[in-house]
Amino acid sequence: APQHISVAAKPLSKTSSSLNVWNPFAKEDIPPAPVEIVKPQPEPGPLETQNYVAGAVWIALITFAFAIAPGEMNSAADTELLNTLISQPYPRPEGINELWFAVWNCFTVVPAVLGALEAPVGRGQRLPAAPFLWGSAAFGYFSLGPYFATRTPRTEPVELDDLGWASRNIFENRLFGGLLSAIA
Repeated sequence: APQHISVAAKPLSKTSSSLNVWNPFAKEDIPPAPVEIVKPQPEPGPLETQNYVAGAVWIALITFAFAIAPGEMNSAADTELLNTLISQPYPRPEGINELWFAVWNCFTVVPAVLGALEAPVGRGQRLPAAPFLWGSAAFGYFSLGPYFATRTPRTEPVELDDLGWASRNIFENRLFGGLLSAIA
């Protein structure tokens, strides 16, 4: 029976010998040229219907808060209510409406959730996300309205290298997610 012999090809050596001074068929080892991958920076897209809706909601909130809402600006009752909630955040103080107390406590959770969701995709927007997200902790949608009225939704995935420090180390951290769930 015929015997099959497998022969492994040896790479040609660069050193010359008496038998192989120059071989026209040998390929020279040319190192590959480094390829630099340039990621395009995200650009703001055109304003869409959702931007106009967010702007209209913001304008309606401003109009209601300063022109139509009942009560007086800086009334003594409002100041007393805020001082009571700040001085005794838990348990619910006597005389405070349960619904208002629940809304008051959401002022901590909702801005943190919005920050975790919006900060990773905040690059390449018309306005920087950080000041509006920080402002939402104190002013809610009064601060977020202009940002949401001008932002472009991102559908492409965000890589870890593209995240800023806060997004990478705080918002994308499991401990932060667990703490936020516990607070909620």
